[in-house]
Amino acid sequence: MTNNKRVLVTGGAGFVGSNLVRYLLKKYPHYQIVNFDKLTESGSLSRLSAENNNPNYLFVNGDISSERDVQYVFEEYKPDYIIHLASQSYIDRNIHQPGIFIQTNVIGTQNILLNARTTKTGKIVQVSTSKVYGSTRFGTGKVNENTPMRPCDPYSASKAAADLFVQAAYRAHNLDINIIRPTNIYGPFQFPEKLIPTVIGNILNEKDVPVFGDGQNLRDWIYIDDYCNAIDLVLHKGTPGEIYNISSGDERKNIDLIRMIMKMMTAEETRLEFLKDRLGDESYPCINSDHFRAELDWKPKFSLEKGLAKTIDWYKTHTDWTDEIYSGDYQKQNQELQE
Repeated sequence: MTNNKRVLVTGGAGFVGSNLVRYLLKKYPHYQIVNFDKLTESGSLSRLSAENNNPNYLFVNGDISSERDVQYVFEEYKPDYIIHLASQSYIDRNIHQPGIFIQTNVIGTQNILLNARTTKTGKIVQVSTSKVYGSTRFGTGKVNENTPMRPCDPYSASKAAADLFVQAAYRAHNLDINIIRPTNIYGPFQFPEKLIPTVIGNILNEKDVPVFGDGQNLRDWIYIDDYCNAIDLVLHKGTPGEIYNISSGDERKNIDLIRMIMKMMTAEETRLEFLKDRLGDESYPCINSDHFRAELDWKPKFSLEKGLAKTIDWYKTHTDWTDEIYSGDYQKQNQELQE
């Protein structure tokens, strides 16, 4: 591994992307990180305001579903490595507006692959999702990387399609590609509509804590620092063409996780509010990550208890950031920074 590499991170203004950009800048001070992001409602450049004066950090506003935008960033910056995070992922929207998921997740991925091939880019890490394996509702049990994909909503279907394009590019063009399929990720800078920050935010703001359905859906949770470390390992040591599941192995029912957070924040259970289940909200199978752990010598450093404690503490001390998100002011800032 030589110095002075340039890494293109698509979706770098998102929750995972911004944490990953900071992680890479800190661990590899000789790397240049190019953040390529459309700045939709899920992106916020305020997540990376501390990096604005870092000479190794560059922001490029662009849309991965635009051939012109993607061609520009490749020709202008000639990335050595690509971490493709950008995607549409909103559960509520994917049921009613599936077209935008095809445009972003499938067409966008194909644009990345085409330009990576023509510019002879090095390693590409395609960030997928464990949801491509399907739901326990349809009989999917414990899964590994050889389990057939059985997506059960437009979001996971679009990610599965993108994965197939990535695999085809590996076989047809011998691109150095890895696909990673993580379970649920949490930590600082996650938007309030997600489960863990919703619970924390509602407790801090003295609101009822929502529980969708009966709260029995199972989830596996990974703290963001562990996930960034996993991506780093795949980027630098992943075997070309391999798929890696990434999971902590610590599954909890939603209601148990919510009660755990409430106990840590000394909130009364009388604040629980049971609501009608959301369309597309499934109980997903247990994800086996033994292949990834064995090959790249990875295991999570943060237990769920430790990760939640750090996350709760972050939200308690960053109410200015969450206030920007709740009010929508971050979108005005995004527009100003793009001008």
